[in-house]
Amino acid sequence: MLSLGDILRITAQQIYQGQRMNNVFFYECVNIPDDVEGQTVYDTLLASFNSRWGLPTRGTQHVDCQHQLYRLENLTQGFDFAELALTANGTVTGDPEPSFVSYAVKLVRGSGITRNGSKRVGGLAEGTVTGNTLTFTSGERTALAELYTQPLEEAGSGDPLAVPVIVGRTLVPASSPPRYELDLAKINPIIGAIITVPTTQNTRKVGRGT
Repeated sequence: MLSLGDILRITAQQIYQGQRMNNVFFYECVNIPDDVEGQTVYDTLLASFNSRWGLPTRGTQHVDCQHQLYRLENLTQGFDFAELALTANGTVTGDPEPSFVSYAVKLVRGSGITRNGSKRVGGLAEGTVTGNTLTFTSGERTALAELYTQPLEEAGSGDPLAVPVIVGRTLVPASSPPRYELDLAKINPIIGAIITVPTTQNTRKVGRGT
């Protein structure tokens, strides 16, 4: 059961040039509506995520980039999950960039409890990148940045259901080697986002990942 304050993780699974690309998002529940036309609230959240982030992002990606699955997990109580399976491709034509070429998104933190967040969005066409710069206009950059600050909403009502947040990590020194794990006590609101520069995601290079 979803409760106010629960922290949700949505993983957007994509495939591009044989490489799996995952983008991970965190949201904090701020409102729990009644089920909408037979859907559970989790289904409603995933539908909103597809509308809020999926559709506009596919508008920046090459036609060979396919969004296959959005998976939602309730991290606070540890067992609820939901999935939205889809077959939806990018819309940009032309020659494709390698799978590790991405545009970077900086998520601006609301307090010092965590570092700023970041995203790497891949699946790009060559026309998206010129030299060391992106070809997005100022207006396109602003619109894309807003995707990372807007709440997920109940369709038709405009009521926010969950707001985007940054989840901090804590070092687990007893592990070998030491690792960082998500720390749900470190929740930071996202107060802004910036589309920055072309960059790479090393785990997407051939021979890395799946």
